Amino acid sequence: MGEIKSQQIGLFNGAVTDKKRGRAAFEAGDFEAARYYFNKAHALDPCLSDLSLLQNVTNLLSELIQKNGRSKTGLIRSWKTLVATRCRGEISAREFALAERPLCQLLLQKISEKDVGYLDGREQSLHIGYCYLVLNDFRQAHHLILDYLTTYQLFDARLWGYLGDCAWQLKWYDEARLDYLRALFIDPLRLDYEKLAYPDLKNLYRELKMTYPDEAVAESLIPIFGWLNGLFTIPQQDGVMRQYVARKHWQQRGTLPLTNLERYRRFAQCLFLDQSRLQPSIDFELRIEMQQLAPKLFQQYLNKL
Repeated sequence: MGEIKSQQIGLFNGAVTDKKRGRAAFEAGDFEAARYYFNKAHALDPCLSDLSLLQNVTNLLSELIQKNGRSKTGLIRSWKTLVATRCRGEISAREFALAERPLCQLLLQKISEKDVGYLDGREQSLHIGYCYLVLNDFRQAHHLILDYLTTYQLFDARLWGYLGDCAWQLKWYDEARLDYLRALFIDPLRLDYEKLAYPDLKNLYRELKMTYPDEAVAESLIPIFGWLNGLFTIPQQDGVMRQYVARKHWQQRGTLPLTNLERYRRFAQCLFLDQSRLQPSIDFELRIEMQQLAPKLFQQYLNKL
């Protein structure tokens, strides 16, 4: 009996060792070696934790690499295919997070000094800083994203969201809240909500998504309820962010918002402008507009003041 138990322990240990070897090969982008070790581990212990997940993701990446190659362009194409697969719901958030790590690692080995922003040029979907964020190098990701935002493209909501993720992971919580604030009031529909590092903000997103079937409407409400719930505060200053929101608001004045999405987005603009004003006097036109756009939300806003 003791000998059988000893053999079972030996098999389990062998499976764990092969899984570790497979994971190391996987992280290094050697998917054929990863598949070999995962299959060995499966033969010894098919019930080993996360083994099936690792095998599935390895097979997916092997197919992508075989189709698109390992050049910089090919790796970007594979990453975009992975994103599209996730958007269609064909893989889980966990599978996606696991799969993009080695792709980002391989991509960073292909970059040159000229690569300072988006790796896919005009399409602007994959930023070099994002690759470092995926690999948990939060300081480098923060440096690259902030440098790009302040040098080239100040109003990129998605990048401000990623900057907030970096700052939160680095425990720079005050900065993170300001970064998320910028992202949400620039365009709440552009954030990568699956990657949100701010737990309360992520919970709010999930709650609104359950309450409102239209995902775009749910996302448009996040800056409003984020402020109502005290997840961030709006600084009283006439800075570039206020000027940006004021310009967007002015461009839409005189047009009738026909959809809930349009009403909530304009309400959020009014909220930001009302909170960021330097003058002690109330802008009654702004508040009348808020009341007309969403009476119940406006009452909640007044109760919060």
